[in-house]
Amino acid sequence: MKVALRPFGEHAILIDWPAVNNKDVQREIIAVSAAIQEDLPHLVMETVTTYHSIAVYLNKTVSLQDGLAKLNGLVKASALKTEQNQRVVTVPVCYEGSFALDLEKVATKNQLTTESVISLHTENLYLVNFIGFLPGFPYLTGLDKKLDTPRLETPRQQIPAGSVGIGGAQTGIYPSNSPGGWNIIGKTPLALFDVNQNPPNLLKAGDYIKFESISLQEFRNIAHEVSTGAFHLKTSSL
Repeated sequence: MKVALRPFGEHAILIDWPAVNNKDVQREIIAVSAAIQEDLPHLVMETVTTYHSIAVYLNKTVSLQDGLAKLNGLVKASALKTEQNQRVVTVPVCYEGSFALDLEKVATKNQLTTESVISLHTENLYLVNFIGFLPGFPYLTGLDKKLDTPRLETPRQQIPAGSVGIGGAQTGIYPSNSPGGWNIIGKTPLALFDVNQNPPNLLKAGDYIKFESISLQEFRNIAHEVSTGAFHLKTSSL
């Protein structure tokens, strides 16, 4: 797979992959990003990952020439070592009542029943490409095209933490209370970001998510377990 490295300002390098929606590209980006952080901490100040690129910000003492040489070798090596046995995290979601503000709208827009929306949303595995936008917010790929729904014309001023939404061809989970323009179809009782946990993010790049439909009573039970520290996250390997 063709990967291009080029200077990105005076102290940064941009690593570009083909702009295609391809899981092999996404896994390769995740593997390279992890390798940079693990193998080159003395060279790199920060990395910013997107769906098709990684911006690598070098320490001021590192020249672009040295950075390009080191990164070029690392990219070639780590691209061949895409992670095996990826973690699959089960994320329980209640698709009922006030948690599902836009479920009917998503169903109507796509000529589906609400039951079909829930079935399609819980059917697929979603790859966590990277974490960003808000602390703990997972950028996911894997949404069924039948659920593609435009974002709200007027974003809401406040979306509750844990809300699960659809925006265009993406689905995601709001990790904290924030404004937002995605169509809200449910809510998870899990905390995606908690400063008291190590690591604070529940998910990491390279994980897969499997949404699981739960009842309102199950939501309340899990929320209580999460608040008391008694909840055990359900995971498996791919």
